[in-house]
Amino acid sequence: MRSDATNTFKVASAAAAGSERVEPLLLELLRNPDRPPLQRAHAVWALRRDSGSPDVIRTLRALAAGPDATMATHALRWLSQRRDPESPAASLATLAHPNARVRLAAAVRLSRLTPDAAGAAVIASSLIEQLATESDATVRHALVHALRATGLAGSSAWPLIVNGLSDARPPVRESCRFALREVWSEAVIPLLGDHALHSPAAARILGDMVFQPEPYRGTWWAYHPAKSPPPTPATRWSGTHSALASLRHVLAESTTPESRRAAAEALGHAKDLDAIATLRDRLAHDNDPSVRAATLTALATLKDTATALIVAHLVADTDAPPALRLAAVRHAPAFGPDLTAPLISLLTAETATPLQLAAIDALTPLKAPAAREPLNRLLANGPDAAKAPALRALARFADPSLTPSLLAALDHPDTTTLDRDLRLALAAAPDPRATRALLDSLAHPDPAVTEAARQALATLGPAALPEIAKHLDSVPPGTRSRLRDIFKSNPAASAHPLFASLPEINLSLYEAAGLDPSGDPWRGQQIFFGAAGTSCLACHQVAGHGGSLGPDLTLAGLQFSRPELIESILHPGRVVRDGYSLTTVTTLDGRELTGTLRADTGEGVTLADVAGQSTLIPRDQIADRRSLGTSLMPEGLHAALTPDQFKDLLAFLASRTTDPRSTPAPTLPPEFTPLFNGADFTGWRLTDQNRAHWSVRNGRLVHDGQGGDLWSESDFGDADILVDWRWPATPQLVEFPEIDANGHQLDRTARVLDAGDSGLFLRGHRPAQANFFGYPVGSGEFWEYRESLTGPDRRALTPSVRADAPLGDWNTMVVSLRGDRVSVRLNDHTVITGARLPGLPPRGPIGFQHEHGPLEIRRVAVRHHPAD
Repeated sequence: MRSDATNTFKVASAAAAGSERVEPLLLELLRNPDRPPLQRAHAVWALRRDSGSPDVIRTLRALAAGPDATMATHALRWLSQRRDPESPAASLATLAHPNARVRLAAAVRLSRLTPDAAGAAVIASSLIEQLATESDATVRHALVHALRATGLAGSSAWPLIVNGLSDARPPVRESCRFALREVWSEAVIPLLGDHALHSPAAARILGDMVFQPEPYRGTWWAYHPAKSPPPTPATRWSGTHSALASLRHVLAESTTPESRRAAAEALGHAKDLDAIATLRDRLAHDNDPSVRAATLTALATLKDTATALIVAHLVADTDAPPALRLAAVRHAPAFGPDLTAPLISLLTAETATPLQLAAIDALTPLKAPAAREPLNRLLANGPDAAKAPALRALARFADPSLTPSLLAALDHPDTTTLDRDLRLALAAAPDPRATRALLDSLAHPDPAVTEAARQALATLGPAALPEIAKHLDSVPPGTRSRLRDIFKSNPAASAHPLFASLPEINLSLYEAAGLDPSGDPWRGQQIFFGAAGTSCLACHQVAGHGGSLGPDLTLAGLQFSRPELIESILHPGRVVRDGYSLTTVTTLDGRELTGTLRADTGEGVTLADVAGQSTLIPRDQIADRRSLGTSLMPEGLHAALTPDQFKDLLAFLASRTTDPRSTPAPTLPPEFTPLFNGADFTGWRLTDQNRAHWSVRNGRLVHDGQGGDLWSESDFGDADILVDWRWPATPQLVEFPEIDANGHQLDRTARVLDAGDSGLFLRGHRPAQANFFGYPVGSGEFWEYRESLTGPDRRALTPSVRADAPLGDWNTMVVSLRGDRVSVRLNDHTVITGARLPGLPPRGPIGFQHEHGPLEIRRVAVRHHPAD
């Protein structure tokens, strides 16, 4: 055995052949510390895993406890996989080894042992001591897993683990808490019950043990689980009864407020009817307000109407702790209509206190007739903060008698902040007198308002048609298309002469336009953000901007083909993706909630409404549930667009193939030298003015949009300057003057998106600034020079084409300076060619200007011209 390579190969070959003759040779090699480490490591794994030879076991145990970290690691791993039944002493000794790999292998081996009672206690004690000082996160995780496995293998370990919850050393407390997670062992319950009398952590773990998770049935709990809560454990097991009994004992007998509070929360979550008497007693007599608030919440979950008198007293008690009184008001509806009078008495306050606002919200589901007049007074004369909640409460009455006052408020200039709530209230009680307002609501940017108006008009049916006919000429095309869709299933309505004046939309024109690749993504982004009366952004996100109700379209161009994108807009109900079809739930108190299904668990059903708000409907409150099989996205949205606008919208969606938030910077072109190193401000001047506003994050220069220009330390003459930038903030639609091809400002404006205004200063001369912005003229324009010059010079400094990427995406600009002449290339389009910059110095620094809006810069580089 002279050649290392040859003998390593022989070791592996012998093992593969299963030769028994090689075992003595392998043991000889393992016992010789002078042999090459690679040979000895291969020798460990060449030994047969089923070998019962005492020599093999003895040799590997010795290596596991030896000083050689590499051999100890391999020996421990070999013994772990064989599940060596020997005493764990060797592995316990290596738990404190200075090498983390050895400690990890020792922890893994210990997790696979099946010790007797005495051995389990010894292992648990050693693991806990090691956890007190373990610094390596991976080893700590393995130690916690071993601690849990030891408890499951031998119940004598559990007392030590439970006692660890109160250990003075924080790492031990945390590790024991993790080791007890999801341990469904009846042996642990009495230990936790005793310990929970003085340990809140034990009480919380005991509460988590009441129910097990539902058995996995082969399906996930929602299409987008990240947007939904995980299923709540709700499956009873053999330890449920004793866990609840222990929690009741803790609530009644513990002298530790945090333990009593944890027990009350767990009993309420478990809906333990046997705990009502104890909860009631604690609510009335506990000396800790937080415990009383927890018992109040639990009793509200249990709908214990016998508690109503105690709650009514708390609502009216001005001396009660404020947080407890507020909790009593918020939970009042759960205790029945007897709480109406105390709640109404809170509506007379002159200021919108949290207590008053909570009382309004509590009265909303009660729909008590006696509350109507006080709510009306609040709406008319109450503090501003109380008006919207009062309006929402009144809307629940669905009373057409409120229509005149709601319409008057809708037209009043002082109620613009209530626009959304007023429109939802009008839709809640469909009334022909509100038809015009409902028509306007069909074009509202808020999808919740749009959907409510659609349902209200469908309910009115033919009764709304005369009023619709009066205003049809002023109704935009998109609304007309929605009207046709609303009434198409109502024969009496669809026969009305009104529909003869509504021209059919030729969908083939839109389909052809959508397939045309010549659309403009920049204009399409304006449409996506609502420039044409559309509001795609209300339901869909792009690069973190927008609503979360519909699919995220950041990578729409990668996920969907153009025909698929076209179909999803023109025929949203034809193919409804999982997680986006509508579900309607009717509750026992008559409410009807419609939205997309976000979760369906033992606790109840979670729906996301058209505003993106999630609502959990407890299972015991559901009277009926049905899937509508339709999309939340309404039909006819395309009717608000011309075919050309539709083409631009498709161009924007098809362009979404990267996420600008995480796209890495491309490699610099040849001969360019970076001026920004991606790590710090080396080469840039930080001042007291700009230091607070510029930072380096994720390899980017980041400006917060608040102030302070940033200049380079070096000067430059004739050179090409390359810059990548993007606007990370949500763009807003603004009106901005248009500039003609000669550089003259026109009398008309264009509605465009704005996310910021900055630019690249050249040679330290502030007028020489190549602008970055989203205005109609396009980036690369030299504003101050263009405004001051005339004729051909002005025309030359006006971009020949707007080449900006959609706001939020990365732009690459290359500015070329030769003497006092400048050329600008933006996103592979030449926008400025050889324009003159009078008075430009021969040399100077470059800089980034602050105007407004957060800015990110990814690459800054220079390529010097030979003349420089």
